[in-house]
Amino acid sequence: MEKQINLGNHAFEPLISHQEIVERIGELAEVMDRDFEGGRPLFLVVLKGAFMFASHLLQAMKTDVDLEFIRVKSYTGTTRSGLINCSMDQKLEVKNRDVVIVEDIVDTGHTVHYLENELKTLGVKTVKVATLFFK
Repeated sequence: MEKQINLGNHAFEPLISHQEIVERIGELAEVMDRDFEGGRPLFLVVLKGAFMFASHLLQAMKTDVDLEFIRVKSYTGTTRSGLINCSMDQKLEVKNRDVVIVEDIVDTGHTVHYLENELKTLGVKTVKVATLFFK
């Protein structure tokens, strides 16, 4: 395991090694390639946190995907506000599409649930979630 990481006045001990994360992303990419074989899913990457995870996941995948970014805010600082504010391209065509919400960390699940409901009202075919961590 990697040694201690220091950020400012805080010290952290990694619980999961970089190699374990890379291997798991590769496994996830294989599953997604099978799930979407012959298709072209739309990946909605939740900014800003999921950007790097999405980058590694897409590099590991063989399937062609369409990629869009959305901004979802449910925190004020480090505190959940209880409100969800979502910004996405109003011209985004999702009707009858397989959509994958790419999120870095799913905490309570409220944000993912909100996005899933919004996408269903827009007529998506399927909604899946790819997340790096469940908190």
